[in-house]
Amino acid sequence: MLVILALLLSGLLLDLQLWGALASLTLLSTSLALLLVGVFMWRQGVRYGSYYTLAWSVLLTAFAIVTAGSLGFELLGLYVATTIKLGVTIELITLSIGLANYLMVLEGLWLKTGKQVYLDLFHYWIKIFAIGLVKHQYAISG
Repeated sequence: MLVILALLLSGLLLDLQLWGALASLTLLSTSLALLLVGVFMWRQGVRYGSYYTLAWSVLLTAFAIVTAGSLGFELLGLYVATTIKLGVTIELITLSIGLANYLMVLEGLWLKTGKQVYLDLFHYWIKIFAIGLVKHQYAISG
């Protein structure tokens, strides 16, 4: 928390362009770290790690393209806004598939073992999944 506060306060001490460039580089490095975590989880055999990795790789690639543009490296020119929209769309679809897979695994574990904890987890996540689908449908139509 102190590191975040120090970074925010550094904006008062640094030139705006320098601070923006440092923020862009931080975003790129953080995006790469998130992607590597997804690959690590996938390699560890976590079933939904593949969905996470796919979803984030598309979105983080879009963010990297936009961030590169803010640093002066125009990669797609006028299509940057479309890249973000496409990245977000693919991410939402992929994460929805991943959550559906997780729900299927929970239901299967409940049917196999009969343990109530799996059914409770299933009901917990199905509510969140349904709310997410409603919000996603509203965002697309609205």
